[in-house]
Amino acid sequence: MALLSVENLNFAYAGHSQTVLKDISFRVERGEFILVCGPSGSGKTTLLRHIKPRLEPVGTKSGCVKYYGKELDRWPERETAAKIGMILQNPENQIVAQTVRHELAFGLECIGTPPNTILKRVAETVSYFGIEHLYNKKTSELSGGEKQIVATASIMTMRPDLLLLDEPASQLDPIAARSLYDLLVRMNNELGITIIMTEHRLDDIFPIARRVMLMDNGKLLCDNTPEKTAAYIGESENETLKDLLPAAPRIYLEVNKLIPQTPSETNKIDDISLPIMTRQVKPWFENAAAKYLDLTGIKEKQPKRDDGLSKSACVKKGEDKIIELKELHFKFEKQGENVIDNLSLDLNRGEFLSIVGGNGAGKTTLLRLISGILKPYSGSVKKSYPGLKISFLPQNPQSLFAHDRVIDDLKFVDDFIRSAPAVKIKKSRESKLHNRPVTENGSLDKLMEKLEIGGIIEKHPYDLSAGEMQRAAVAMLLITNPDVLLLDEPTKGLDKHSKKNLAELLTALCKEGVCVVTVTHDIEFAAEYSDCCAMLFDGKILSKEPPRSLFSDNMCYTTVAHLVADRVFEKAVTVRDVLNEWKAHSVKN
Repeated sequence: MALLSVENLNFAYAGHSQTVLKDISFRVERGEFILVCGPSGSGKTTLLRHIKPRLEPVGTKSGCVKYYGKELDRWPERETAAKIGMILQNPENQIVAQTVRHELAFGLECIGTPPNTILKRVAETVSYFGIEHLYNKKTSELSGGEKQIVATASIMTMRPDLLLLDEPASQLDPIAARSLYDLLVRMNNELGITIIMTEHRLDDIFPIARRVMLMDNGKLLCDNTPEKTAAYIGESENETLKDLLPAAPRIYLEVNKLIPQTPSETNKIDDISLPIMTRQVKPWFENAAAKYLDLTGIKEKQPKRDDGLSKSACVKKGEDKIIELKELHFKFEKQGENVIDNLSLDLNRGEFLSIVGGNGAGKTTLLRLISGILKPYSGSVKKSYPGLKISFLPQNPQSLFAHDRVIDDLKFVDDFIRSAPAVKIKKSRESKLHNRPVTENGSLDKLMEKLEIGGIIEKHPYDLSAGEMQRAAVAMLLITNPDVLLLDEPTKGLDKHSKKNLAELLTALCKEGVCVVTVTHDIEFAAEYSDCCAMLFDGKILSKEPPRSLFSDNMCYTTVAHLVADRVFEKAVTVRDVLNEWKAHSVKN
């Protein structure tokens, strides 16, 4: 008997005619590890919520979900609460206790577990997750990534048979994300826990899953092994779907198209499956490069333009400085340790800066210091002129919405900005930047089109997926015509197609003189689109340099594309870099 079966499931949210899930059917056996992927808003989160009783969304539903052959709503609530666990996209919505120790015990207390059993299970789980250093902390002191780990651990104390995870690594740095994935594999292999998870950052999780389900527009398009699902995505003519392909199989697919075809060679893409692991693609890539490329003096041929290889590319003239952070010190408690320690950083006009670093390194705190939400106890944040407009996207964008429809929030901000008196600034260059007419002449409509939120503006903000809410929140900020735009994890919940649209919009703003600063764990996004990247560690900025310089010098904190191609093209950090270098060094050139 299957652990879970979904039969002809259809669903539309209350008050909306659009069907979010369309005739979904599949079975899950015990011990499976399933990845559900697809573009933002394709129905992934809605599907998971139908598998977790009491989290099922309100609306019109047909079809059924069965757990061990019996429909979910016929099971005792206490039974499904313990045996089907779910980790939400936003851990803020799941953590209820003031301390980690009480959070870990909360679920067990709710189902009436004896105190001695609670203590034993909590102790065992803390050891298994390796979170002893968090046990006595307040949950309010945790970073977003730490909250995600604690939320996962609190579910595991209840010993579920089925674990549902909705983008569990969205707020984790790359190394922490890999550690979480390793832990999930251990739980799957050693404890036999069945896992179904959604994710947008697919490079690391795609090879780990044993089965990948691809969704788009509410439909289940493909349900197969990772290799065969990768082949399905690679053969698709839908660019939004094609953007989902992880870096390793994408390099394999695209480079194969550039290799000369001869009758005696068998370099055609297997129409059944694609290699998906770095360890599979890397030796193939190196062998193909040795055979088809002119690698003579390749190090001397590496581009030396000021476009991401030279550290001086991030150094701008003093007149371009828009904010200066000088010797900042900050801590949350008087007797506590410094979160920001003697940090200095210049933010420049028209710069696209990405700040990377581990969970709890102080990245969000730094953004709050720049925005003025927090004040340093020592050091200064100097603005280049009075009236400088700074907009800040928090890690949880839900707090920005106050109306029942997204369009009402957008219009409220738009009307407020239009009616606000203009700030007079003496310097003509600054005045031109400050009074940039973002929302005039139908620009609000263009903004909604660019961010692809036209289909969600009539929805209640709380009915949006994480990716949809992220895009709507970014639109609200851009209406304010900021001079400095601070974004905390802006790609959280976004598929690659949406990231590309967001990046194009941010790049266009930079060309107009806006300074864009993002805090991100999305290394691929930072490498692809940033002008500069800054590494934050131990409360300090260790370096500020172009992404190709920073990430090509790293072994772990780098991109999959670089790991595949580093022995051939040592400065390539994106798939685009790899393909451009391949074309530049092809024998036929």
